[in-house]
Amino acid sequence: MSHCQVDARPVSDALLCTGCLDQLRVELRAVPWLVEQLTITLTRQARVGRRVGPRPTERAMPYHHGASVDLEALRDSLHVWCHTIATTRGISVDAEHDAVDLSRWLLRWAGEAAQHPNVGVLHGDILALTRAARRTIDLAPELRFVGPCDGHGATHTPSDPGGCGQDLYVTAFSRHAACSTDGCHAAYPIEARRVWLLEQAEDQLMTPVELSRLLLWIAGLTVTRQTITLWGARGAVTQYLPHARDPRATLRYRVGEIMDKAEVLTAQRLARHAHGAA
Repeated sequence: MSHCQVDARPVSDALLCTGCLDQLRVELRAVPWLVEQLTITLTRQARVGRRVGPRPTERAMPYHHGASVDLEALRDSLHVWCHTIATTRGISVDAEHDAVDLSRWLLRWAGEAAQHPNVGVLHGDILALTRAARRTIDLAPELRFVGPCDGHGATHTPSDPGGCGQDLYVTAFSRHAACSTDGCHAAYPIEARRVWLLEQAEDQLMTPVELSRLLLWIAGLTVTRQTITLWGARGAVTQYLPHARDPRATLRYRVGEIMDKAEVLTAQRLARHAHGAA
């Protein structure tokens, strides 16, 4: 009788107990989503809607060093462990040197990994890397996409009346969106950009957490994720299938429908308050 290298539970035919092996599999399944989110954090490309206007030939793209480190560490560690397991078991790694492909290969051979003499180290490495990736995603300064530099409503006239096409990003407390393209220097009032975002976002599908954050910022509507989930469970709003790469398989909702319902409920609350004060 052997013992699990992670929690010391008795095991018979491996060095990792069923619970710890399941935990490892969950984290490996999350790697594609984590890579996608780290890439978004790295390049600041989270956005709503489509580009309007031409794409500039050169532009400065905001950069997040922590996301770059996490992506590289995840890829390199998975590469090492895949080839370690492959060598021990006399099999080949039919995967590219890419974190997503490598995680899928290791997931396929997780049972073999559970019998490796150093599986406890493997388990600890993978969990440490995925947790670090989640911290980077959660703690990354939130920049909001507010449309392209298109010249409309600019307070400082761009060199090209139609704008340069540069994507504009702001923080939650910005009052203006300034274009970062050399020689352009256009700036746009945030309030005008909120209108653009509302128009572009109406038919987008988002999770309750994403919706609660977005609507507060672009529409001034306070609606919690719990409320949205409750509306969906009661059939008050339409539920849509989760995103294919979402490991949590969270149901999504159309922005416009949630916004309309939130506006109605806000108006009703204000009416009741006014009636009670009368």
